[in-house]
Amino acid sequence: MQTQKLNRLYRAGRICLLSAVALLSLGSCRDDIQEPKKSTHEQTPQIPLENYIGKVDIALEATLEPMPDQGGRSLNFTLMDRTKRIGVDGKTVPAGTDYAGEVSPRMYLTEGSTTSGFLLFYHDSGQVLRKAVDFEVIEGVKKADGTIDPKAKNRVQFVGNIDFPATMTLKDEFNKTTNSEVSVYTGRIPSTNTTKKSGWHVMAMIGYQESTTYHPGGQDAAAGTAENRLLLGYSLDPQYRTSGSDSYAIANGAGGEVLLNAPCASAWMPLYITKAPSTPPAPGEAPKEPAVTGVNLDLHFKPQGVILQYDVAGLSTDVQDIRCVGLVSNVLDFEGYYDLNEASIKAGYLSKDDDGYGLPNWVPNTPSMDNLSMNYAPKTDAPLSSGDRVFPWDMPTLSSSSSPKLANWGKAGTHPWSVDQASVLSVYPLGDNSPDVTMRPSSYPWLTTKKLWTFYIMGGKYTEDSRWNAYKILYFWGMPRTTDRMPAADKRATYLFASSHSLMTDEDAYDAGENGFDTWAYRNLVNEAIEAYNDLLERKRVADAQTDSEEKKKKEKEYEAYKKYYETNEGSNPYRNYFPGAVIPALQPALQRLGTLIQAANRTSITPRTQPLMVLHQTNRTFPERKIYHAQTVIPQDLMLSEVIYQKHDGKNYSLLEVYNTSIEPIDLEKYAIVRLIPSTDGSHLAFRDKDGQPVESLDQALVLPLTALKGKADPFEGSALISFKQTGYSYDDPTKRAIPIYYNPYTFTTTLDGRWSGTYGYNKLVDNGGNHPDRSLCILGGQSILLGGSGYVNTPVMNTTSSDKVLNLLDENSWFKPLHGLLKANFDKYYLRYAYAYADGVKGSDGNFGEGTLDYRPGDAFALVKATETGWQIVDATGPIGTKQLAFSGTYATFKTEMNKVQTAESFSLQRLDGVNHPFIAPYRTKRLDLTKWSDDWNILTDLSKFTPGRRFDYAGWEHTFTDFTYAIRRSPIDTQFTTYQNARPTKGY
Repeated sequence: MQTQKLNRLYRAGRICLLSAVALLSLGSCRDDIQEPKKSTHEQTPQIPLENYIGKVDIALEATLEPMPDQGGRSLNFTLMDRTKRIGVDGKTVPAGTDYAGEVSPRMYLTEGSTTSGFLLFYHDSGQVLRKAVDFEVIEGVKKADGTIDPKAKNRVQFVGNIDFPATMTLKDEFNKTTNSEVSVYTGRIPSTNTTKKSGWHVMAMIGYQESTTYHPGGQDAAAGTAENRLLLGYSLDPQYRTSGSDSYAIANGAGGEVLLNAPCASAWMPLYITKAPSTPPAPGEAPKEPAVTGVNLDLHFKPQGVILQYDVAGLSTDVQDIRCVGLVSNVLDFEGYYDLNEASIKAGYLSKDDDGYGLPNWVPNTPSMDNLSMNYAPKTDAPLSSGDRVFPWDMPTLSSSSSPKLANWGKAGTHPWSVDQASVLSVYPLGDNSPDVTMRPSSYPWLTTKKLWTFYIMGGKYTEDSRWNAYKILYFWGMPRTTDRMPAADKRATYLFASSHSLMTDEDAYDAGENGFDTWAYRNLVNEAIEAYNDLLERKRVADAQTDSEEKKKKEKEYEAYKKYYETNEGSNPYRNYFPGAVIPALQPALQRLGTLIQAANRTSITPRTQPLMVLHQTNRTFPERKIYHAQTVIPQDLMLSEVIYQKHDGKNYSLLEVYNTSIEPIDLEKYAIVRLIPSTDGSHLAFRDKDGQPVESLDQALVLPLTALKGKADPFEGSALISFKQTGYSYDDPTKRAIPIYYNPYTFTTTLDGRWSGTYGYNKLVDNGGNHPDRSLCILGGQSILLGGSGYVNTPVMNTTSSDKVLNLLDENSWFKPLHGLLKANFDKYYLRYAYAYADGVKGSDGNFGEGTLDYRPGDAFALVKATETGWQIVDATGPIGTKQLAFSGTYATFKTEMNKVQTAESFSLQRLDGVNHPFIAPYRTKRLDLTKWSDDWNILTDLSKFTPGRRFDYAGWEHTFTDFTYAIRRSPIDTQFTTYQNARPTKGY
């Protein structure tokens, strides 16, 4: 992705600023769930230790320190199959656990490269030293040729100069009689050497984002400035920064790589001092005392904080552009720094645990909800659900005051919930308008946007020339909070959220072309600027290192000349036609412009098809272990009610209700039912219709039509997950005549699916009886629709049939049904329409006809779609406002009633949902109106039959979707091990 590429660019500069002193070999940097077993992997041959002993002059001083604007020092991770990853560390996958299709990050260093870090020294007397160094990678998971050896260790070595204080040099320590001799590292240190303990102890750190300049006196010596810090998650100098946090990465699957801030620190270890025996001087030379070298070969890095890995699947049939992702948590910090001042380092050493780990003080940035607010729909929002709320309905609605286009979007909802001490990691990924990335116009030929910007494209059954992106893997680094900053147990929460912007129309798209901003040129400008900065740093280092005064003046003059060139000469900027000015000053305004555009893309182009912020996952864990946490979640899709066609002919009701599968995966219809809404007794709202045709306020009293009724069984509730709604004593006599096909052909076209829906499915069959999926016999495939018809189709059919599954002929080729039949056939032939069936659940009259039932729609009525959940039921969509609180509809009952009055006398009309609306107007989805001047944000009423779309949910300006075979393995799981624990302990319990 573009963000990854840019991160690699601005973090790529690695400047070797220091030469060597004490010899340190540091062990593998551990990044899995627990400490791995000792590896028996053969180590890369090392430079013999004796090559350094006695030849390094420890008296040399090295005073160069990293500059604040130096490139970051994040760590790389390669992604590998999770099962293999566990095996590498000597463990086995737990019984009954399926990690198929999952990946896990394996930290790597590249063998032969260098990585920047810090050495911290503590003396028994209380003296503290800090030194920025470059470690040489002597063994790495990634080899110099680019290959990955997951069994290898990441091992680094440092040989360099440390300016120890007077009276505490390594020579002084060696000569102290109180420091006893020891025998360590047999075979590595020559047996003829003398090796002694010292008063010095050492630890090392790598994997931070950025460091501030070093000042021995700390902040007290430089008031108002940031000194002696290792930054995580943010940058003091945002010259290359394009996202809201630098502790974030994204990947697509196994074999990929991510760059992530994940600090690693070693335990405090003793610094031994070794010295070779004296040798007789050559004739005529004075005796020469051998030098001493500080040694420790047992340092081991351990990662600090945690990595949260979310496998996020996009299931939408329509193309979605994910422009923003992030976390809200009151148990994790995403930004802060390690305080490397003397007192902090000393405190870390003195508080080290039994394993020797004692880190400097972690200072988090001040938590902030970042203009966000959360609210839950309380249980008083009945009658939308029963039982405990379950995903996605248990998620909060996340609102932002930074979205001005949404009316009242920043205001608290019906049940606000304060996330105590919450911090926000919000990422605005770098958009791209390059044709090779956006694939515009081939992927989106229905759009006319000249310079389309896309971010993370997910979901979508595309056209023949385009792709389907199943999922992204998101990585976040965070630091668990200390006990004193942890909220109460019933208030702990971490939320994953994302935006979802449709690409259905030009209104949904974000066009950055008119301002001339080009992301391809910007990325290259960043690369050029980094090279310029690194060139200047290197020239400054070379000049400062000169001891000859004339040579020093020469190098300083060269440095100043290049500095002037990069800062004032437009010739240094190959992309000046896009971003005027010299390469260095051109970057900052370009970055500012980019930030403006990225935020604009998230704050504008909000349509009824947009979900500005959706909470996708929540957990109450405190992440006590240092490890990687995995979770699978989805941008949830479900069935929706997408069109109501009112048809009344010869006094009979031939209405149709369209149910659309917004997902790319099949959905089991046995979990769903339809209920009709009719005006209440006092006419103030819509209530449920009971078996006697009267309004009732409780769904339990309503006449509910399960979709299993379409099977034509004696009991329409047979096989239904909503059997509790069956009305006691209500008769469904003569059941075989109640269900009848309106349009259906037994075509044999099939699709083969893997995963949870493994098997072969017919595209158009009402009931699939394949042996591979007998428990899923009533389903609807991804992107398809079904049509449900009223009692007119049953009492006076529009066709003659010899069986329940074959259409023979229409009664009248010139009837009112002829044009509707043409629409059904066209959408059926393209697999958009799975089938059209009628069902009459009214009371059978003495004339043999069935009376008015659930599907006999009247102008001013509405429908609601009910779904069975693990704990009860949930209304998941509606075509009108429900109940006295007027829920589940983007409009009021007053405006709904006014609009319906306009078509009261019409023989036919179509109530159509806008194309691309893939989520209902129900919490936790969008529940704020966009345009209060309209009667509804996402519904229209049409009277021109040629514009009716029965069985066809989407229309890309004439461009067709393709239905092809596909495979997937999409799962959902909470981070918490047990689902019941997650349900009972979540902060939303009771709401």
